[in-house]
Amino acid sequence: MADLKKANREMRYQSFLLSCWQEQDDVAKKTSLRFRVEIPKTGEHHLSTSLKDVMSIIETEIRKTFKRNGS
Repeated sequence: MADLKKANREMRYQSFLLSCWQEQDDVAKKTSLRFRVEIPKTGEHHLSTSLKDVMSIIETEIRKTFKRNGS
């Protein structure tokens, strides 16, 4: 019976591909981090230099996904 209940539940998830790399600016003599967030489900991607912005993007996408699915 427990397996039947599991089978009837809708599977809801969201996945992201997060890439991070460091860039060197030889003129300004400083390094900076770059981020790319890809949403495989849609093919959409976002670029940022701020980890805070990356987390905001991910949070926004999660909220959209689960609101759309009724949670």
